[in-house]
Amino acid sequence: MRVLPFLLQWTTMMAAMMLPGILPVALRYARMIRTHRAVGLAAFGGGYLAVWAAAGVPGWLFGRALAQLSHAGALTASAATISAGCGLYQLSSAKQHCLGQCRTPVALLLRYAAWTGRLRHVRVGLHHGLYCVACCWALFLMLLLLAPASVWAMGVVVVAVVAEKWAPRGDLVSRGIGIACLAAAVVIAWWPRLVLELGGGGVMEMGK
Repeated sequence: MRVLPFLLQWTTMMAAMMLPGILPVALRYARMIRTHRAVGLAAFGGGYLAVWAAAGVPGWLFGRALAQLSHAGALTASAATISAGCGLYQLSSAKQHCLGQCRTPVALLLRYAAWTGRLRHVRVGLHHGLYCVACCWALFLMLLLLAPASVWAMGVVVVAVVAEKWAPRGDLVSRGIGIACLAAAVVIAWWPRLVLELGGGGVMEMGK
């Protein structure tokens, strides 16, 4: 898939998949908009979605890079390394910080309340979108790695994102996902056909 069609599909997918995760913050922010609330909320959503659209560029490059690995051993080694990296990030303090800003964004909302200017709502969307990408990139990297064209895999990612942000102990959910990614790295290393059967074909098609 060429870059523009991929970005179009990616942005549409992000709009559908991230809406449940961003909804609590969007509703809280909407209460802070005193005039033209619908316009302000739309500007917030546009800025937020623009960040995810931009994140599609490295996502497309990631798929292209994997598509160049024609040797099954190289693809398996790369998949295991990437999965382990995603797992370690899920367990890192950086992940927990970004997740905290998405789960309980009181400090961010107070900061946004002081912002002014005609592009205030767009800036808020961009800023919060950066936190959201930093929080969730590992989940979507695993999606692109293993099952980029699977509706079921997309559903699993949506459930994971919502659970991280909405569950009473989302931090434990996040760490559990990290452990699952580390386990997936071990499984991929011991069962090389897994990455080829689940993601190899989809990744190769995405990179064409």
